[in-house]
Amino acid sequence: MPANLSLVLVPPIQEVFDALPDEFLPGYKSPCWVIRTNAKDNKIRCLPYFYILGTPKSGTSDLWDKISGHPDVIGGILKEPHWWTRRRLDGVSFESYLQGRSTKLVNTFNQDASNKDKLIVGDGSASTLWDNHNWMEAFGVRKEGPEFVTAQILRAVQPNAKLFVILREPVSRLYSGHLYFHRKPHPGRFHNDSVETIARFHRCTATLSARACAYTTSQQKGVRLNIGLYAIYIRDWLKVFPRDQMFILRLEDWHEDCTEILPNIYAFLNLKNLSEDKIMEICQSRTINTNLRTAHKVGDMFNETRTILQEFYSGWNQELSELLGDERFLWH
Repeated sequence: MPANLSLVLVPPIQEVFDALPDEFLPGYKSPCWVIRTNAKDNKIRCLPYFYILGTPKSGTSDLWDKISGHPDVIGGILKEPHWWTRRRLDGVSFESYLQGRSTKLVNTFNQDASNKDKLIVGDGSASTLWDNHNWMEAFGVRKEGPEFVTAQILRAVQPNAKLFVILREPVSRLYSGHLYFHRKPHPGRFHNDSVETIARFHRCTATLSARACAYTTSQQKGVRLNIGLYAIYIRDWLKVFPRDQMFILRLEDWHEDCTEILPNIYAFLNLKNLSEDKIMEICQSRTINTNLRTAHKVGDMFNETRTILQEFYSGWNQELSELLGDERFLWH
């Protein structure tokens, strides 16, 4: 762990580094180690093998569900513990997080030790990519934003982690978030909130960088405009993680080509190949956590709102497209 990272993030992150072993257990695919309590009661704890970093209302639940459709991925656990970005700051211990990730996996090892070299578990918290809301407490007010973000912490803890990012056209994602999170969603309310949040963001960038404002979630009252600034967050993750450890996809492609993409996802996770019939069965399972009923009831956003938001996001989509070398992220 870099010394300056430890200085600004302790407590509570120090407990993570204190708990980690010098080496993980050999023969286990998941990063596991033994916590020695006494001669009769040694406990195995495991970190996630993969993380779905985000973004919310972009298909993370469906992606999680279909990854978990592979027989070597432990399902039936809490998808979003939000520990790295939120719960650890609320006093939830690292041991508690590990128990939630490890218990079912370790119980399976205990039933059949031959599974240890193939079974994995994940973390699907859709806040991990972008939520660093406490950065001013750690670093003070800095024009360029936080000195370190969650990416650096996770890289120091688990440098070989497999990372997924699923992105959705940011205007549609923003409205879907309004429909899902607002108690009384309405196109007019969404329009007013969007206009006010854009104005607040521009006021912020008069004194701070766009990166600092993107990480300052108190600026995002009304609608979570900042989450759609994908280029800022992905650039920060790519500074510390190799590109080949990040599987970045668009929700639109995922919905269109699940049977083509899912085998690539399993290969990325070094999982055994499944038959075409099994892939088809998993892909045809119900899409998880959609807003279709609410969207039908409330209706679409106003065209004026869409135009305003498209103008706001267009430059950021261009930056993302250039960063990833892929024009699909322009969302034309």
